[in-house]
Amino acid sequence: MVGEVRRILQASHFRLDESLHGDFSRVSDGHKSTIIDARFAAAEKVFRTAIDRDVDLLILSGELGSTNVNPRIGWFLIEQINRLREHNIRVALLNTVPVDECWTALFAQNGIDLSSSMSRLADHDPTLRIKLIHSGHGPASIKYRRRGQEQSLVVPTCEIQASTFVDQGPFEVKLIHLDHSSAHVVDSISVESVRFRSLQISAPDSLSQLGSVDSIASEIIRQTTSDSTATIPTVVDIELDSLPRSLSAVSRTRLLNDIQQQLNARVPAIAVSRLVVDWNSSTLSEAASDALEIAKRELSRIELTDVNGSLTSGPQAVCENQFNRIKQRVAHCLPAVLESSTVPSLDNFLV
Repeated sequence: MVGEVRRILQASHFRLDESLHGDFSRVSDGHKSTIIDARFAAAEKVFRTAIDRDVDLLILSGELGSTNVNPRIGWFLIEQINRLREHNIRVALLNTVPVDECWTALFAQNGIDLSSSMSRLADHDPTLRIKLIHSGHGPASIKYRRRGQEQSLVVPTCEIQASTFVDQGPFEVKLIHLDHSSAHVVDSISVESVRFRSLQISAPDSLSQLGSVDSIASEIIRQTTSDSTATIPTVVDIELDSLPRSLSAVSRTRLLNDIQQQLNARVPAIAVSRLVVDWNSSTLSEAASDALEIAKRELSRIELTDVNGSLTSGPQAVCENQFNRIKQRVAHCLPAVLESSTVPSLDNFLV
């Protein structure tokens, strides 16, 4: 059948009007532009994958991004969709946020009708049925079925690029094969242009020796790279097991810089964001009568960025006064913590 769709690439949530969030101060000069353009780079990988995998149809769902926020989004989409048309690849938009009205005419001038792409697809291949399955927060999956088939194929939607350390993956596109006898996912393809990774690493006995810094850098490389990902910029959070309580904020910063120097010499695509403060068992084993001094000593070494990053309720601006109130609240609650041998989340201490 002329126009029959057999190979489909499914991609979701471009969010081209959003930027990445984190401490990128240690990112090498060669990768700064990648951080800035991360979402556009990931989206470009989607269109390139559609061409490389010789698909018949690219399905985009979720948020593309507001062209009013960034006019580059409209120009980018027109350019990329036209690239696909040169390869006879059709594009269908499902449940995307409507393109701003001021761009509708420009899309139409380029032969792109974003309002009726699914109905036009049915004209090309009337045997194909595609339907969104919604959740409470937007499209959760897409159902595919060819007329005459008894069973449908339901494929979850995935974002293409993380924004922070707390975003949950996978961040990939799905390659789907659909014929008259079966429908199945052929491949899941990562299109991330920047990766976020949180790592747990055993701290060496001494952090003052050059060899210990080298061993930490080696473990970071081992946990974050493979032959296929060695060149992808990766931002990492590090939690060192049994982080010495004598390690001050200044010492942690110096340690981070030393680790980054080692990484730059070996795998410059990796940038360290921060060290996560570890509440180790030795802290909890001290006498409850010293709770106030313990809290003051421990929390005085936690930088504002550490507290901000530890809040499970999401990114918040933590001012100096609020930080002091957190310390006071922890000091007040620490005796109960010592008795229960558990460490509550820092957001429980917000007042």
